[in-house]
Amino acid sequence: MEKLKTIASFDLPYEAHFAKAKLESEGIKVFLKDELTVQVDNFISNAVGGVKLQVFERDVIKSNEILVEAGFLKPKNIESDLYESNLSKLTSRIPLIGRLGFEIRILVILAVLVIAVLVPIVLLSLPSKTELITGETWYLNIIRYNGKYYKPQTNELKLVLSNGYSENIKFYEDGTVRMPGFNTPSIEAKWKLENNKLVIFDSDTLNYIYDGSYDLNVNSNSISLTSKSTKIVGRIGRVHIF
Repeated sequence: MEKLKTIASFDLPYEAHFAKAKLESEGIKVFLKDELTVQVDNFISNAVGGVKLQVFERDVIKSNEILVEAGFLKPKNIESDLYESNLSKLTSRIPLIGRLGFEIRILVILAVLVIAVLVPIVLLSLPSKTELITGETWYLNIIRYNGKYYKPQTNELKLVLSNGYSENIKFYEDGTVRMPGFNTPSIEAKWKLENNKLVIFDSDTLNYIYDGSYDLNVNSNSISLTSKSTKIVGRIGRVHIF
């Protein structure tokens, strides 16, 4: 059903009827809203917005032109109506939202535009995987290898988390990584990101444990590395010297 559009309002009912008669003489279907309310008490006309002259949306532009020419409206009074009518016609052609009310269509369009602007900004502001990996020292106490759990023991000065975690993995931007030893000094190796995998290679010792291609899951608080044989889970936290 085609919607009605208020194109003018009048304080007195007879003024609305003169304008209505003029439009109907031009073959335009016209409706009056709140006429009876204003007739009962003219003093509440302002409260209800007067007697509203309404036409179908398809007749808005023509009706405004007629009322301006006849002196019922001033040209400056119809500029916004003409703009809104054209915008209404344009947005009514948009799939999915075209059948919604004009105001709702505008709100939906504005929301989509805001999202379209904000989402790229948010995504661009997020740290990359490389930044996440190299931005922290990752602490752990257990490494799983071939289904069994082992506790690494690095023979070096260590930092200890408040929860007792002492071993750590540190990735560097130059492509090197330091990993826990097993009753040995820390292990030095190389790393790279390749096809959404984290690859560790060229470990100076214990290469059978550490070297491999890992599924990577990393955020600002934790890192998880899983290869065919090895699983490493690390996290950040406060430390003190041990």
